[in-house]
Amino acid sequence: MADLNLADLNLRAQDTLRRFPLIDGHNDLPWALRGRTEEEGGDLSQVVFDLESPATGLHTDLPRLAAGGVGAQFWSVYVPASLADTVGSADAAR
Repeated sequence: MADLNLADLNLRAQDTLRRFPLIDGHNDLPWALRGRTEEEGGDLSQVVFDLESPATGLHTDLPRLAAGGVGAQFWSVYVPASLADTVGSADAAR
């Protein structure tokens, strides 16, 4: 077996992601923002979130998506049956 060089493997992975972008089909950002808003006693409709800056305590921001080779995302909005504000959850994902 050939000797594995981690730097070479990293370059190969980056090249593969440039040619075949990763499409992420799971993103909990709206749900996480809802939780953060509830913790702070705010209103989800008033949330302002800058995706272009690193996000502390969240899994999603554009710098990390780009660094990880994510080329696209599609979002669906999960709303548990116990949640009365279904429309508000969908609006938060816009």
